[in-house]
This record gives sequence, structure tokens and C-alpha cells, in this order.
Amino acid sequence: MMMRGVSAAMCWHGWRRIATTFEGIGGIRKAAAAATLTSSRFSEIIRRNSTTLAASEEKSKKEGREFHTASLKEEKSLYLCFREFKLCNSAVHTIQSIRLNHVLSDIGGDVSSPPELKEVAYRSGPDVPYGVSSSVVGSKIVIFDGWVDFCGTDRNPVKEISEFETDPTLEEKPTLRPSPSPVFNKIATSIPDHTRPSLLEVDGKIYCFGFGRPYLSFKVFDPKQGQGQWLPLDLPPCIPAMAVPGFHWTHAVAGTNILLWGMNGFGVSRYDVAHPEKGWTRINSLDVARCLPRRLKYGHQILFVKLQKQHHGDDDCFLMFSCHANPDTETDTMQVFLLSHEFESLKPMQPLQLPPLPPEFWCPKRGCRFFHIGDQKIGLVFVGEQLEWDGSYVENVSVFVIAFEYEIITTHHDEESYSLDVKYKLLATRYLEYSPVERPEQEESPGGSDSSELIGAYVL
Repeated sequence: MMMRGVSAAMCWHGWRRIATTFEGIGGIRKAAAAATLTSSRFSEIIRRNSTTLAASEEKSKKEGREFHTASLKEEKSLYLCFREFKLCNSAVHTIQSIRLNHVLSDIGGDVSSPPELKEVAYRSGPDVPYGVSSSVVGSKIVIFDGWVDFCGTDRNPVKEISEFETDPTLEEKPTLRPSPSPVFNKIATSIPDHTRPSLLEVDGKIYCFGFGRPYLSFKVFDPKQGQGQWLPLDLPPCIPAMAVPGFHWTHAVAGTNILLWGMNGFGVSRYDVAHPEKGWTRINSLDVARCLPRRLKYGHQILFVKLQKQHHGDDDCFLMFSCHANPDTETDTMQVFLLSHEFESLKPMQPLQLPPLPPEFWCPKRGCRFFHIGDQKIGLVFVGEQLEWDGSYVENVSVFVIAFEYEIITTHHDEESYSLDVKYKLLATRYLEYSPVERPEQEESPGGSDSSELIGAYVL
């Protein structure tokens, strides 16, 4: 009996220990489950926070990129387009750039970093044409015209258009390449054979001259129409129907007017894109014809700036700036004219005297280009001579930039008559250099001479 009680007690205590053990195991499991739950919740919190943090970081990066891109877009630059080549060898097109605020810093003052030209794009190879020109269409720098087979007996005109996008919001890593745009690709089929294209943008439309021997074409592309076609326009009367030996032509833009003239006495014509129904009209003023430079390519050495209305009673008057090297004096001057709204008269204004140029700029008239900074600020770029007096060539290309601001002075003689004059303020001068680089696509050319030519200067 006693044994049974002991056995029962032992049994009871055994089961109690087993139960306690199971309870302990259950507690451990509950604790583990609780810990797992806590860990899961903690992991979820971490995951959510990490996701939120990642999203926040991505948003910050995106906003930073957008801010950086917007800042880059707002910070304008001066782009200088050069053509380099060796005789009987492939050409190179290069675009050099410098921040505009580095150019416009105080004369002799320090800037955050030393002002220097930086190559932002180039194109080289046997298919790159010689004798090219450049222009701006929207935010793109376009390079056109020229020919291939420079050393051959027959120069083959090139219809291909190259482009470089300057807006970082449209292309993050732009290159200078044959344009993929259907607008430019259609030029090859829209102008006659043996003609070279010349592009310009006026009032939101793209105009293309195709000039060759013996053909000429003049077309327009309107992006707003959405037709995707180059439409033919009337030919200018100042250009002969057939090719004339030694004939050269030049165009420039004054407001909504395209001016076209030749160096062989064929007169000056203008086309107002705001009134296409009027077509081309001849400018009969001999003063205008005499003051337009005859031996420049595509009018880069002159600049027309529309006057503000408060300066005069005529809303369409222009100031015409023309680079001119005065052979009678040691100093250089820039001629300035007041052009009437009907292009009938051209009045000489006070010329701008340029600051002394470094010795390598001994012939500034040949290599100068204008660029409009904005408002009443104008820039002028000179390229130094690479050919030394002993016949050798300078390795680096030197550039001298002048920035100035003009002011219109109105003098009232009575209630109905007044006269205008202009004065100038020098803003900055900058001496810059860049060194042409040997490209892998260029082969060594024995007997050839290096040469660089400035084909465009733009603020974008």
C-alpha cells in the first residue's frame, strides 16, 4: 500500500517534472515565437525604413540631378567651333567651350577656376568634310556645307548635317555626330545634286539654302506644321540663275529678315519671314550695299541687333556691328551703323575702338566672329595667326575674347526731330588657348601643314 503511494507520488512528481519540462519548452517556444514576431516586426520596420530611406535618397538624388541639370542649363557657355585639317588628309571638327561667367568676370580679376577652353565634342575621319560652316538650330549646334576629296580634282559637295546638343536635359552625354534627325536627313533628298546646304533658324522656322553650280534652292521647314517636309520658296533675285566664275554669296539675319548678297555686284536682297507673301525684295540703297562686307563667309563678321523701342520711334531699326581693321592707324576699330527699318539707309555711328590685341592677332579681320550675349551685351572673338613670319606653324591655337556693352544716346533737337548715337563700356577681355590633339582616326600626313579656322561662336 505504501509502495503504491510512493509509486503514485513518484509518478505524480515525474509527470509534474515532465509537465514542467513541457511547460518550459512551451515557454521557450512562446518566447522564441515572441522573439521571432518581435524580430519580424523589427525587420519590417527596418525594411520599411530602408525602403523609405532608399526612396528618399533616390528622390534626393533625382532632385539633385534635376537641380544640377537645371543649374547647368541656366549657366550659359560660350561655344567655339573650329575646323582643323592637314593637307591631303582627313579634317577634324572640334567644339571648345568655356563658362560665360568666366569670360565676363572683371577685367584682370580672379575667377573660381582659371579660365580655359575645354573640348566638349569632336568628329574626325576620312568622311569629315572640309570648308564647313556652322549655325544654331534650337539648342543644337549644326555643322554643314563643305566637300570631301580635298586633294582630288573634283570636290564632292557634302549634304550631311552634323549636330551637337548643348542642352543637358535633352542629352546627358552629347557627341558631335551625323544628325539622326529626320528633318536634317531629308535635306539630302530635298536639294539638287552638286549643291551644298546652308542652315539658319529664324523666328522658329528652319531655312535652308542649297547653293552649287549651276543650281540654287531655298526651302523652309516649319516644326509647328507637323508636315515633316521641306517646302520650296521663291529664289532670291540677287543670285544669278547660272554659276558665275568666282561668284561668292553671303547671308545674315536681322530680326525676321534674311539678307543675302554677293561679292560680284549682284545686289542685296531681303526676305522677311514674318511676311512670306511679299517674297524677296531688292535693297536699292547703295549705302547698304557698300557697307556690307564682301569677302566673308556666311555673315559671321557682322551682327544685327534690334533696337529697343524706347530708343527711337521706329520699332524695327537695327544696329549693325562690323569688324574692320583700319589700315591707316595702329589701332583697330569696329564699325557701327544704324540701319533703317526698310533697309533703305545706313547711317555711320560712333565706331568702337578695340583694346590693344596681343601680337599674334596681327590680322584680326580674318578671324573674328561676333556673338550676342543678351540685351545690349556683345562679344567678339579673334583667333591668332598660326603661321609665323619664318613659315613655321604655332602649335597652340590662341583666342582673344572681348565683351562690351553698348548704350544708345538720344538727343532731341525739337519736338519732332532727334538723333541717335552710341557709346560703349568694355566688360571683359580674355586670352584663351587650346592645343589641337592628334586623333586616332588621323593618319600621319608627310608634307602637310596644320591649320585651324574658327567657324562659329555661340552663347547657349
